[in-house]
Amino acid sequence: MPAFSISDSERLMDNIEAMRLIMPDVLEVEREIAHEKWFAYRFMSPLAATKLFVSLYRQRFRRFIEQHRDREQGRRSVGLSFSLFDDAGPQLTRVWKARQHADRHGLPYDLLIDFGLEFAGRRKWHHAPTPDQMFGSKGSVEEWTRKFEAFAVENLPLIVDGMSALAPYQTEHYRGLQDQDEFRRFLLDHMNAPGKSWAAKLANHCVKKRHVPLAAGMELVPEATRPGTISEIRDDIDLGLIEPAPKRDLPIVGLAPACLGLVPAHDHGAADCFLCPFAKKCHEFQRRAITEMTARFGSVSPLKRARLANDREKTKLRVRAYRKRLAEAADASVAAESTLGGTAM
Repeated sequence: MPAFSISDSERLMDNIEAMRLIMPDVLEVEREIAHEKWFAYRFMSPLAATKLFVSLYRQRFRRFIEQHRDREQGRRSVGLSFSLFDDAGPQLTRVWKARQHADRHGLPYDLLIDFGLEFAGRRKWHHAPTPDQMFGSKGSVEEWTRKFEAFAVENLPLIVDGMSALAPYQTEHYRGLQDQDEFRRFLLDHMNAPGKSWAAKLANHCVKKRHVPLAAGMELVPEATRPGTISEIRDDIDLGLIEPAPKRDLPIVGLAPACLGLVPAHDHGAADCFLCPFAKKCHEFQRRAITEMTARFGSVSPLKRARLANDREKTKLRVRAYRKRLAEAADASVAAESTLGGTAM
């Protein structure tokens, strides 16, 4: 998982790369899904999230080939080109949209990819599904949904318990942000479900990772068992069985939503932009991105400009061809009239 200690300049460069590689209408979606995606990705730039998605897909793709074809072939397989992010192209756009689709449904990428490949394997697909095929085919939507729900019920709790400490959600960085509050509520519901002991739950989410204040977690514990739970946690700490995650500095950009400063994603009339606590920082990033993009590429979206220029050139060619056909038809008409006139004489 990429670190959240990314600097302002690194986040800005991520935005510039995204605008260089992806069309504005695709990047507009980033604002819509900024607070819908899986919690671990809400503070990552869209480019970083897409690179994570690609990395996870490549790992699972190799494993799929090893299991369903040949181990040696699996070691050589990459699934997606290593030059995917070098230049704009249709494959990158498809992958980007697939990642956005996962974000819109609030899914951990590894959960989606693991199931998508498993689903394809069970249906005896001849080829491993590409990232944009992770949600099944048109004819398998109902079956895909039903089986995925069962898969998620079984595997999502394991992902939640096994996730690493996420700095933006740790108690020392709590700022009352929407995403922080939603994550706390999600974890409290998760901890309240049957399963491990209260000591194990609180040790993991409150002491080790500090995603939830210990006092808030303790409120879930039946009053009669609280002293024993605290005693068990203290003993495990003394024995070195519980090691809290180290505290780290977190720059303000590390708490900002994924769409921060991404020019195509900003909407002056949208309530979420107007009310965003990072609006001032977002405007600053936008100005810097526009300046840098214009200086380097002559446009905020060189890809869109190139496609418009290509469309204009195609239109010119079509107009020229049309005019040529008209001229040829006119010449043929004149020639025919001349021939008819000569015959009449």
